[in-house]
Amino acid sequence: MSINYNKLVPVCYAIANANGVDLGVGDSMMQNNIRLGRDEHKGAMVLPRAFRPDWAKLHEENPDLAAVNGKFNAYIRKRMALMVQLKPLWNEGDYQGMIDLMEATADPGPISQTAREEWEKEQNGGEDSEGEEDGGEADA
Repeated sequence: MSINYNKLVPVCYAIANANGVDLGVGDSMMQNNIRLGRDEHKGAMVLPRAFRPDWAKLHEENPDLAAVNGKFNAYIRKRMALMVQLKPLWNEGDYQGMIDLMEATADPGPISQTAREEWEKEQNGGEDSEGEEDGGEADA
């Protein structure tokens, strides 16, 4: 089974706030809780019950987090791109709104050139984007 990281965005914010760290560290702590299958890094249990993760279940369903690393990276890119919109939702306690915003937003894709090219090729079904092939220019 795969992790829907969009549903965990309030968890990241809760862990980051409880531990006095930035959201990137909060993401790492959240991922570590999944890896360990327990509430190692506190904070998520202050959320309403419907938004609290079951760490043991997430771990059991995803024993190899490397298999979902692409989804985790896409989640991070979306969370970073939506930071300005997510913060007021967090401040208002609109956790479902945070999830809905994440779910409605497409992955903006990697920013490094090589990773971006590979990602775009994957998005285009294995085809090079804009008619480029082997780094050459497309015919006009």
